[in-house]
Amino acid sequence: MGAKILEWLWPKAVTEQQLNPAHIFGQYQVAKDQISASAVAFFARLFDLSKSLAEAECKRREHIEARASASVTIIGIALAILGGLLSMISSLHLARPVLIATVVISLLAMIYLLSSISSALSVYGASPTHVLGPTDLVPRPGENESAYSTRMSSELIGNTIENYKSNNRLLSRVFLSQERFKRGVFLLALAAVLIMLGHLKNESAHSGAAADRSQSQTVNQIHQDIKIAPDSASTSAPAPGTAPRKHRRRSHAPSTAPKP
Repeated sequence: MGAKILEWLWPKAVTEQQLNPAHIFGQYQVAKDQISASAVAFFARLFDLSKSLAEAECKRREHIEARASASVTIIGIALAILGGLLSMISSLHLARPVLIATVVISLLAMIYLLSSISSALSVYGASPTHVLGPTDLVPRPGENESAYSTRMSSELIGNTIENYKSNNRLLSRVFLSQERFKRGVFLLALAAVLIMLGHLKNESAHSGAAADRSQSQTVNQIHQDIKIAPDSASTSAPAPGTAPRKHRRRSHAPSTAPKP
């Protein structure tokens, strides 16, 4: 059980025995030997069929390389997105648990993506395609047309068998790249979700703090208003037990004293 979980977490390359089973390729070799040992009347048809098999396997190689190129492009985009997320982590003030979880998940995603692109790029490594060379086309002494066509058919079948093996190896690398890429993308999406949730939590916390500060300022202002109102009322009202002061008007009548 633990081995299966570990295999799922970190997919490994398929072994050579699984890719190219000996019992199947043993049958191919027997067929090749039978073709080279026989001189059949329909040698021209046999050569055409052998040539078609060889060309089909060469086209299969081109298809595998095209899939590897597409994988490299997509993985490169994912790595660019991961770089953007890491820059966002440095600029956002996330909570410590969220920050640690996001960094760990991002690093795991980077490991998956880097191993994925490495596996895809290995398709373009040293894996030769077996084809006929100029020396193979030279007729041997005493060969007639039937023997020559039969020998060419056998050579083409032999090259096709070797191309089967090499193409199976390359295709397994593409499959391995895709499996690791899927896990890397999953972790990349998980890191993005954690960053978004952490940012929203920070925004809500800041909004709540701002609302609390505004409410506190409003309450303090009300208390100040209530405290100022009695003070102004006490300064304008008369003291208890005293009558209000009356203001007498001065007379401005002219003086009537006798003149000397």
